[in-house]
Amino acid sequence: MVEHYLRLSPLSQLGLEGRGAAKRAEDDGMALGEIAFRGTVNLRLDPSDSAIREAAESALPCTLPAKVGDSASGGSGNNGVTALCLGPDEWWLIAEDGPKLTEKLKKALARHHAAVTDISENWTTLQVSGPKARDLLAKASPLDLHPAKFPVGHCAQSLGAKADITLLLVEDGKDGPTFEVWVRRSFAAYLWAWLEDAAREYGVTIVKCG
Repeated sequence: MVEHYLRLSPLSQLGLEGRGAAKRAEDDGMALGEIAFRGTVNLRLDPSDSAIREAAESALPCTLPAKVGDSASGGSGNNGVTALCLGPDEWWLIAEDGPKLTEKLKKALARHHAAVTDISENWTTLQVSGPKARDLLAKASPLDLHPAKFPVGHCAQSLGAKADITLLLVEDGKDGPTFEVWVRRSFAAYLWAWLEDAAREYGVTIVKCG
């Protein structure tokens, strides 16, 4: 793994740090930002095997959600983890430190048939928030994002402007919903440019995240 001080966000060439505001402008319908260097660990195991499941959860501050599309969170700060259930036997674990969580899970599952893979460097996370966030993402993705179909905590894999994405609705309050959108590193600049351009009709603020 590259040294931390040498790491570059896949969007580093866009100068988002210099463009980013602290919060969304009141007159703008949405805000866009990047949460760079997010720890993301792919976990595959047989959920029907209680011993394997318990071994995995012993290394986590939360349970593994059983239903595809559900998420669960636990812990706080550097120890916080959010688990996304993306398939019958597949989870993404979002944490501050991907390599540390990977080693912890591998140790807990050493005697079990399971796969633990740190995929942090393959993805970056875009944050899409504000009153018009759903309208923007509806342009890009075929998912039904109505609150009744896509509530807070729901996640899904889909396409965003033809790029593979994983989507999570983090919150939905008076200032509108906040979505996190994982996109592959090689498609990050493309998807960012697409979203920023498509958001112009609503008014868009570039914000600093993380």
